[in-house]
Amino acid sequence: MLFGTIRFLASDEKPHPMQVQYAHCVRLFFGAGYNVCYTCFAGVAKSVNLPKDSVKMIIKKPLILVVALFLGLFAYAPKGDAAARDGLLRTVEVKRTEAKSLPKWAALVKKLPDERKLFKACLTSEAACPDKAYVAWRDLMKAASTKPQEEQIRRINRYVNSWPYRTDMDAWNKPEYWAAPSEFLKKSGDAEDFAIMKYLSLSLAGIAPDNLRVVVVRDVLRNKTHAVVALYQNGRVFILDNLIDAILPEESVLQYAPIYSVNEQAHWIHMQQELKNRVTSQTP
Repeated sequence: MLFGTIRFLASDEKPHPMQVQYAHCVRLFFGAGYNVCYTCFAGVAKSVNLPKDSVKMIIKKPLILVVALFLGLFAYAPKGDAAARDGLLRTVEVKRTEAKSLPKWAALVKKLPDERKLFKACLTSEAACPDKAYVAWRDLMKAASTKPQEEQIRRINRYVNSWPYRTDMDAWNKPEYWAAPSEFLKKSGDAEDFAIMKYLSLSLAGIAPDNLRVVVVRDVLRNKTHAVVALYQNGRVFILDNLIDAILPEESVLQYAPIYSVNEQAHWIHMQQELKNRVTSQTP
């Protein structure tokens, strides 16, 4: 029954919105839990007319549900997007170029051109800096610009990490809010806000946005969702984390399981290698 259902999910080519929905359900499993993921999957099952007895069978066990979702995710990958590949932090990743399934990031990307214009003007002239927080950021960037790139990265990371941590409820009176860098300089923020501030600052320091990602992860030690920056440099990946000032190679970062990662060009859905191996071993 299970593999017949999986084959049903993976059988015919489906339109672009379907993979968006599967990706969303997968993220909900890791970020919000099984019950929310089930609700999402029930909607997907209805949209593809999956038989009710198969739906009931799939949702009995979380592993079966996630296996079905991941196979659906890969089966419905639209033409032009990359296939699954070995990726960040020991995962298999699927690249997507359409960001509607990540509305908070999509909204932020729309703000980034104006953010870059504002911060570039501040770098060019102190008179263009709106307030003292921008001046302090400018001083850091100017001092770092005279150093080798590795030292620039370390200084930017330490500077952003020096800001106080604030929850979204405390700073914005919202349960989940992705702050633009200009907003960060007003109120600081939580993990993803630190990561976004680093992302912009590093790109203004000359690192191509293609070589940067904001990564939403599951911290398996603290059992909570977190965010970091992944920096791709000279064939290696380094992790910038607001919890520590040390910049670590990805192979040394064992406590994080990526859920998804983003930059301005694309986003990636991540599947743990262990789950991929279990899917592969069980598929006839």
